[in-house]
Amino acid sequence: MRDVHAREFLQDVGLPVDHLLFASAEPETRIVESDGIKRNLLKIGEGGDYEEFCVDIESGEIVSLSTSDSSIWHVNDSPVMFQRCLEEFMARFPYGGEGLDLAEREALADELGRALIGIDATALRDDPGFWCGLLGDVAIGDYSEE
Repeated sequence: MRDVHAREFLQDVGLPVDHLLFASAEPETRIVESDGIKRNLLKIGEGGDYEEFCVDIESGEIVSLSTSDSSIWHVNDSPVMFQRCLEEFMARFPYGGEGLDLAEREALADELGRALIGIDATALRDDPGFWCGLLGDVAIGDYSEE
């Protein structure tokens, strides 16, 4: 990996092995063409059925790769920022209880969004994208206490 800071963080600190939003995986190289540009990625984890988390080998940014259509979405500027955003998500979890209405759930999503931007100004850069989609999920009650 050419980005030294990303490599050092992943080697020395690492990301969570098992998280509600992220499951670590054996590193695998991915070469994906996006908008006419070939991107060299290193798979580091999985999110959902068709979602892989990867580090861009050149920039060190974390991206979400859809294995169904090879679309790539920015997640965070670096593995450090990704870890901090994952921690912020869990620090606030669960996002309300059964009695919350839509406006209250949307307020919780907005608060989380502001916190994510405070950690990494690029976190909500892609819409739709990983964090933007997650905020929508929070707003509809997917991460509430049931």
